[in-house]
Amino acid sequence: MGEPISPEFIGQQLKLPVNQVNAVPDELEKKLILYSEGQEVVVWSYPVTVAQTPHHFTFNTGEQGYAA
Repeated sequence: MGEPISPEFIGQQLKLPVNQVNAVPDELEKKLILYSEGQEVVVWSYPVTVAQTPHHFTFNTGEQGYAA
């Protein structure tokens, strides 16, 4: 399964400064679209999560994950 995505990784991939990256999750968390558990990393973004839940799924590519 996956790991939480850090703001640094997102910034590197999008070529954005970390402070700008941090502003986006804060706003999305207010709208209940994602959740960080008070950490600097995103734990879930509806409808998927890196946390183990009873809602396990497998894509036709073989990748697996959990639903939030």
